[in-house]
Amino acid sequence: MGTVYEVGEEFVCIWREKKPFTAKILGIEADGYRIHYKGWNARYDETVKFEDIVARMHKGTLEDYAAKYGVDVTPTKSKKKSMKAATPGAPGSSVEPVDPERGAYESHEGTPTSSRASGGRSSKKDKEDSTPYTAVPMVVHLTSPLKKILIDDNVLNNKGYITKIPAKFTIDQIITDYIKTIPVTKDQLQNVDDVVLEYDSRDVSNLALVCTARALVDYFNVIIGYHLLYKIEREQFHDLVKQKSKGRNYSVGTVATMPDNGFRASSEYGFIHLLRMMAKLPDLLKLTQWNAHLCNRIMIGVHDFVVFLNKNHAQYYGDRDDYETKTVEYFQRVLDSEQSAAEGADDQPSTSASTKCK
Repeated sequence: MGTVYEVGEEFVCIWREKKPFTAKILGIEADGYRIHYKGWNARYDETVKFEDIVARMHKGTLEDYAAKYGVDVTPTKSKKKSMKAATPGAPGSSVEPVDPERGAYESHEGTPTSSRASGGRSSKKDKEDSTPYTAVPMVVHLTSPLKKILIDDNVLNNKGYITKIPAKFTIDQIITDYIKTIPVTKDQLQNVDDVVLEYDSRDVSNLALVCTARALVDYFNVIIGYHLLYKIEREQFHDLVKQKSKGRNYSVGTVATMPDNGFRASSEYGFIHLLRMMAKLPDLLKLTQWNAHLCNRIMIGVHDFVVFLNKNHAQYYGDRDDYETKTVEYFQRVLDSEQSAAEGADDQPSTSASTKCK
């Protein structure tokens, strides 16, 4: 074990890409120090293992660290902008190096999320504690447990297993649970669609995180049939749409209006399909015509959400209990559909060879 620290002691901790931040010792655990980054939301508290103390923990202040290692820790200022939150939530919603125990992202030089004052705006103290960040690259870093889930998912699908529908924990429920962890009032949630979020490039307001989470649900409901299904799952998806669409005629081309016709994929599908979308999200966003600034704001919320998914994956993921096999008749329908697709039109609903599930 390296240098000894006391509970309550402030020091400099290296976050990622050797970026130093002021932190405080919350407690001493069996395998390391439990720390809190000053000005950051408590969801980013972490345990620094004893074997990592020398590399990550440094006595003194940021100024001491800057003088010793020649690092510039001076915050930079930037201009304020505004963003309209206009994405509806799910029905009934009250609503790096990467640490292997946390979701994380790279090249975000500021705090992931600071505690905010009510109304979605930063208090003066929050702005003093916050740190600037640069443009967030279109990259989602999944931790080892989340990657393993996707690998196992691919293996099971290749063996003829598909996910059970409806999922035990649906995406609507997962997003609702996530929003409950964000410090916002009920009034703010009810009015979030009409609020204009004020922020500068150092600030990630809690309401912005809520808006991003709700937007992810809407995005999932639009793209699932195009980008998130394996071939073996498409007949299940089409059956589900026909069952839930109030008897109206359904075609792939009208997928964006399916929620209006009574079908919300997010109320049927769960953690596994949500994780597939998170892994593909950078490539999917490149297919949109959204400007770089909007994508930047979305990715900040995405990275925060990945932290939540990693922290709670054991609750939402049931391993093989989340899968089932289908009848011989079902697999015959899958083969017939593949044959028809090979003889005629492109294989639907997937439209991008770079992002579709095989």
